[in-house]
Amino acid sequence: MVQSEQQQRSQRLQVRMPCKLSFGGRATEGFSNNLSTSGVFVCVAPEAFGAETPTAGDRGLVRFRLPDQTKEIEVGTEVVWVLPDDTKACAKPALGLGMRITSCSKEATGHLAEFVRDFRHTVMVLTSGCDEVIPMQKALANNYRVVPCRTAEEALERLATETVAVLVTDQNMLDTEERGPFHHLLRRLPHAQIIELFTGDRPNANDQREFIALGRLVHHVGVPIDVIELQKVIRRAVDIHSIEMEKELLRIELDRLNQKLRRENAYLRHRVPGSHGFEGILGHSVSLQRTLEQLERVRLTDVRVHIAGETGTGKELVARALHANSPRAQGPFVAQNCAGLTETLLQSTLFGHRKGSFTGAEHDRPGVFTQANGGTLFLDEVAELSPATQAILLRVLESGEITPVGASEPVRVDVRIISATHQDLWERVRAGQFRDDLHFRLMVVMVELPPLRERIGDIPLLAQHFLELHCLHYDKHVGGFAPETMEILESYNWPGNIRELENEIERLVVLADAGDKIRPELLSEHVLTSVGIKTEIGGDRVLPAPLQESTEFARRLLGSGRGLDDVIDSLQTSILVEALKQSGGNQSRAAQQLGIPRQTLSSRMRRYGLDIADSRWATRPPKEPPPGAMS
Repeated sequence: MVQSEQQQRSQRLQVRMPCKLSFGGRATEGFSNNLSTSGVFVCVAPEAFGAETPTAGDRGLVRFRLPDQTKEIEVGTEVVWVLPDDTKACAKPALGLGMRITSCSKEATGHLAEFVRDFRHTVMVLTSGCDEVIPMQKALANNYRVVPCRTAEEALERLATETVAVLVTDQNMLDTEERGPFHHLLRRLPHAQIIELFTGDRPNANDQREFIALGRLVHHVGVPIDVIELQKVIRRAVDIHSIEMEKELLRIELDRLNQKLRRENAYLRHRVPGSHGFEGILGHSVSLQRTLEQLERVRLTDVRVHIAGETGTGKELVARALHANSPRAQGPFVAQNCAGLTETLLQSTLFGHRKGSFTGAEHDRPGVFTQANGGTLFLDEVAELSPATQAILLRVLESGEITPVGASEPVRVDVRIISATHQDLWERVRAGQFRDDLHFRLMVVMVELPPLRERIGDIPLLAQHFLELHCLHYDKHVGGFAPETMEILESYNWPGNIRELENEIERLVVLADAGDKIRPELLSEHVLTSVGIKTEIGGDRVLPAPLQESTEFARRLLGSGRGLDDVIDSLQTSILVEALKQSGGNQSRAAQQLGIPRQTLSSRMRRYGLDIADSRWATRPPKEPPPGAMS
């Protein structure tokens, strides 16, 4: 049943028939608007599914009985698009569901293909007693489905089960009390073609003006009827109807694609909030505000900035924000990760190369320094640079010139450098793995991003932001977080920091039921396990005692009158002091005990005014005797 898009469109037929829909236990009834061998469009009452309206990607079952057949067909479907207020296609307020047929029995497939192949458009004949009706029906019966009606009210009733391509009527419909219902009938048939039967030499001019006032163009056939001429006119009218219906379906599809593009555009704008300023960096914690204050001081300068922080803390986001708020904002921003590339490839990537400079260099290629000329170059994971590349980069920073691989003459570039790494550059320098002169060149100003575990108060804000972001991306409404879910999110350590939080929220948006609050049982197992939540045999998860203790601590905190950031700073200072005491002032050992990089420990000590020479931990603990020594 896999067909090209053109084949699917050419077989899309306007068929109105009752349908039964079922989506994961949610069942309702509606009627089809069009049908093909690959899909079906169904209209249902707006409130049919309550708050659990199907969304794109939902799978379900649709059952229907094809016209002139007695056996029901059941097909598996997947929702492609949803029209929440489809008044035009469904003729009254309704929920429109465009669905792709994903599964169908061999027998049902045969019936459907046969119906599409032998499909006959509906011609409604609405006359008040014209003698030509019976011979006209006989002339059309072989190629069309003919539906005779004597009044406009009868015709309106038949629309509940018919999709009319052509309406054949006579002059009496506009000359009697039928005029009002007939006008209503025309409004219900916006794409049906009208054929008026007339007597005499020419159509009635008043009738023509009235049809034009109603926005309808009319074909005319004289009485007595020439059957061959009538068949030609109806064939042309059916072709026009098919084209008009296809245009309407394409308009719906284009509207859907435009909505999708708008959602994706909004999603991408949210993905790069740094392009809108520092306000795009979310958080109110003291540690983050200190970082933003530093960025504010350096944003109007060309000073080199080094961003330190653990993986996932948002180093590139901060670099983009710094660029967007600098005088270079109109220039390019180019990001390059220095990890995982061979030395030759990295040098070619950074500085470019000339044709023939190495095997595979078939063309000249500019490097990222050239691409960022006039703007900002963000070098991530600079600690991974090889010694040879470090030497070249140092020379570039000193001279402002690059020499592409294989070139003999240097090229001048105007680039602001922002660097970053999750490693401790000081430690790398001491170990002889990173040049100290390059280190000082890069780290004119160092900005450290705090890990998420030190920004507990920012987690609700970030979680809500990511929830809205991914609801937008997946076009899905989720009713927020249950209080106990947020408590667990705030209790988890987040070793992957903001990146891990965003991934977890995206996962929750995908798994949550539309409209429902996110419950704790949807959280990843490793998150629940990490905070001490266990699963009982019956499947219920039980909150651990530590969370109950933290709740009691929170109550005492609220009663103390001290702010959250003040309390967190005091706690961190006490923990750092105790770790340094136990390690006898050995920063590496203290950092290992705390589970943080040594660079982070040094930064915290500076932040809280802790001196390594402090007498509280200046006396180191006695060394343990070597194995086998005499006691």
